[in-house]
Amino acid sequence: MSYVSEGLDLSHLDTITPDEVNANLIHVYGWRDGTYEFGANALMLDYAPEFAKLHR
Repeated sequence: MSYVSEGLDLSHLDTITPDEVNANLIHVYGWRDGTYEFGANALMLDYAPEFAKLHR
């Protein structure tokens, strides 16, 4: 069973696919509330994708 939140498959915390990264960024871009959330998520996905999953 997989558990997907905001485009990230949280049932597999040790791996992340390019599709998951794209789905998560598209989800965050859809908020259009401010730049902090966008920037924070983009940085996590670039530099620490495992942390981005744990953050969810």
